[in-house]
Amino acid sequence: HRVHEVSISGFKFEPATLEVAEGDVVEWKNGDFVDHTATAEDHSFDTGPIEGGAAKRLVARKKGRFPYFCRYHVAMKGTLVVR
Repeated sequence: HRVHEVSISGFKFEPATLEVAEGDVVEWKNGDFVDHTATAEDHSFDTGPIEGGAAKRLVARKKGRFPYFCRYHVAMKGTLVVR
């Protein structure tokens, strides 16, 4: 399985949409100085707080399209697509 990185910088998720295979690992790396989260709109996943300079990982276990946001900065949005 592959590891895919989502960079958090300037209050944005990059790439904003990430497509992965079922079973792959997604890692969010926070390059900002404040905490962020990656929280699925349907509550299927939540990284919890990711401190500045830190990273959190999760395994993409369920196929589908999962829009997500940061609980602290709700304008920050991304989408995880699991094939």
